Amino acid sequence: MKKFCIIALVCLVILVVVLACSVGQNDQFVRIHIRADSDEMDAQNVKYAVKDAVCDYLIPLLAQTENATEVRAMLQKEKANVEKIANEVLRKWGFDYTAKAVLKQEYFPLRTYGNLTLPDGVYWAFILELGEGLGDNWWCVAYPPLCFVNGEGDFGNVTYKSKLLEIIENWYKNR
Repeated sequence: MKKFCIIALVCLVILVVVLACSVGQNDQFVRIHIRADSDEMDAQNVKYAVKDAVCDYLIPLLAQTENATEVRAMLQKEKANVEKIANEVLRKWGFDYTAKAVLKQEYFPLRTYGNLTLPDGVYWAFILELGEGLGDNWWCVAYPPLCFVNGEGDFGNVTYKSKLLEIIENWYKNR
């Protein structure tokens, strides 16, 4: 019985470490989602026009940030400006609905972006809903800055680290 308790305790500790590391790892990403009003072609087309205008505005601002915390702070600060830009595009295209931006943590399913796969989980996201926001969305990763990579999924010198992998590697080295 004592042996079973020790094994159960070790398994519990490993589970807690894995969960803690995965939550912390997701905090190092900031996603951007632009959600179309609907799946109708006009709503999808204006979504891409909004995306272009918003990205043109955000790229120089994102370039001034150095970590996920700074990106979140910048996106929160610029929320009203992003809504204004999106609303100008919507009006220009003849839509009477408006855009609403929010920065929050939200659950996302597994997604692949170029050569990077983001596991399912809770991530920080800057969400721009156009109208009802019920249509397909455009998304990217604002931090690390993966929104603006080339078409082959080349992320340049972005380095990804796994705390869990580091713990396992250190354990094997020190055995």
